[in-house]
Amino acid sequence: MEMCYQTQLNNDHIAGLMVQTHRVKTISQVSRTSQILYTRLASDRMIFTMVFNIQMKLKSDYPFLQSWRSFPKR
Repeated sequence: MEMCYQTQLNNDHIAGLMVQTHRVKTISQVSRTSQILYTRLASDRMIFTMVFNIQMKLKSDYPFLQSWRSFPKR
């Protein structure tokens, strides 16, 4: 439970870092970066939730990222 709370606290920070460090300009770039995380950690449901939350955070905070796509269903 504590880890879930910690994860929630870190979502904003991680989303910001993804945009800053990768200098993301298009959604395909975000998708590629996120997909690496998602693929490596797909077996962990909590990690999937964290990445999904980051995805939503990016969508709301960085409106210049167009053509938002969800992760593929497993």
